[in-house]
Amino acid sequence: MATLPFVKMQGLGNDFIVIDDVSGGWAKIVTPEFARKICDRRFGVGADQILWLRQAHESGLDVRMEILNSDGSVAEMCGNGIRAVALYLQDHGARRASTYQIETLAGVKSVKLAGRLVTVDMGAPLLGAQGEEIAVVSTEGESAKFQFFEVGMGNPHAVIFVPGDVDAFPVEKWGPMIEKHPRFPKRTNVEFVQVESRRAIRVRVWERG
Repeated sequence: MATLPFVKMQGLGNDFIVIDDVSGGWAKIVTPEFARKICDRRFGVGADQILWLRQAHESGLDVRMEILNSDGSVAEMCGNGIRAVALYLQDHGARRASTYQIETLAGVKSVKLAGRLVTVDMGAPLLGAQGEEIAVVSTEGESAKFQFFEVGMGNPHAVIFVPGDVDAFPVEKWGPMIEKHPRFPKRTNVEFVQVESRRAIRVRVWERG
């Protein structure tokens, strides 16, 4: 039986299984079914996503990052994930550098390191619907309406401002219903936002997949 090496990493609590496959050889193993099993927090390693590092399609790029969510679906981009990949490349990659060019399904992203501090240029956000309303029904049969603001960062986001304390908001109840609403054909990440002041917000995220 083959042994598949990996590294477990996290960024801001968003955790990942990093699989270095730049030299090739693991394509038959790293599948949606594999992702569901290995990301399971009871019977697997446990993670939000697999970050699968592969040979970039273009010369001059350091690596290609492919992402499998814990449910086996594909994600175009993850800010915390690509920061983890850059730190992995600095520690284990072919070259030690302060800047890496990483290919993703959302395009090539530039990631910079200053010591162990990692920042990524995500590019300008793409704004879609602003203030559109959708209706959802919970698994318990309770209905609710939410006004959302559509933002694209290489992957889809629906930003929803909530009244009161966002920590007390039932994210786990409404997040999956909004994620899978027909309005979002590729599903969506959902950000629940509490505005504390003009300079401070609090955010809880229901992550797609």
